[in-house]
Amino acid sequence: MVGAVVKRFVCRLRGRHYRADWERPSRERQLLGRHSRMSRPIIALLLISCAMPSATPTSDGEQSALTPALLTSGKTFFLANAESGTVKPPWDGPVFGNGGLVPVTSTGKVKYGSRSLKFEVPATTRTSSSSTVMAYCPQVTMGSPQTGAALCGGRGRFMSGYYSFWVYLDAGFTSTAWNSTMGWMTGVPETPSPISYLGFERWNATTRSASAPLQVVFLLKNCQKGQYVCPKIPGYAAPVAGHYRMTASSPAGIVTMPRQRWVHLSIYYKMARTYGQVTIWQDGTKIMDLTAPTMNTFGGHCCSSATLTNATGDMKLQHFIYGGAESAIRRMYVDDFRVTDYQVLP
Repeated sequence: MVGAVVKRFVCRLRGRHYRADWERPSRERQLLGRHSRMSRPIIALLLISCAMPSATPTSDGEQSALTPALLTSGKTFFLANAESGTVKPPWDGPVFGNGGLVPVTSTGKVKYGSRSLKFEVPATTRTSSSSTVMAYCPQVTMGSPQTGAALCGGRGRFMSGYYSFWVYLDAGFTSTAWNSTMGWMTGVPETPSPISYLGFERWNATTRSASAPLQVVFLLKNCQKGQYVCPKIPGYAAPVAGHYRMTASSPAGIVTMPRQRWVHLSIYYKMARTYGQVTIWQDGTKIMDLTAPTMNTFGGHCCSSATLTNATGDMKLQHFIYGGAESAIRRMYVDDFRVTDYQVLP
């Protein structure tokens, strides 16, 4: 009888809380009252298994798989909400020496508080970017790793965890140009090498097209240059030059990326040499879940090197408009950029 009760026990995620629901409350509670000594340990075990990840980091900076969305509260290791009125800190400066503009704080479009971060690229006939790179973890207390955490290593770089932000695409993003908005790079002291990027593009199932809907795209940059064969992942278009694109078989089909309104993006990034994982939610809906035995989210390529690098086993972050030339100005606002050990919900 207790077994029947346990089978009907469901752990549901509601906002930031875990809740136990019963199919027939009065009858179940009577049964639990009779068998409280037996059922309470079982229920406690179920609650723990619902709410607690079992992964622990390995010594080389990799991390075994976490199940995304298990936790909806926890520790924030990094927050950039622009309320200080400055870009640096918390970000530590611009990257790409190709005429890209440095982002600024702005009151033009704001999701929370009074300021956001504004990125802008003028109409141009060449690749241009507006970007910052973060090389430290200002809010983390260094020490022993935490199970399931978005960890900063002993040298203060990021590793596996959740990366989230609100984004407002205000102008541009209307042509066939490719655009990246967030990048994961290898740590220092070696030359930072691209591992992967998150971006936006207009894609019509076979090619970029100005008439196609704008959508999120994931680029596994470290296999783009021929270091290894980009893995094919069921439910997504075969990777072309490392780009993974949604299909009708993706978790939510092909989801459009809206312009001129705030959109929440949350990314779970498992940093590993094999079975790397990237899961992306748009406004709380899972749109991509990428993993494969040969998916490397740990090392990055540098220049023409044929080997993947990441001697320190750490990660740097980039946040930017970076991409192909577009005849119109491109402008986006970003607010509440967070690195956490839990999934931030919109």
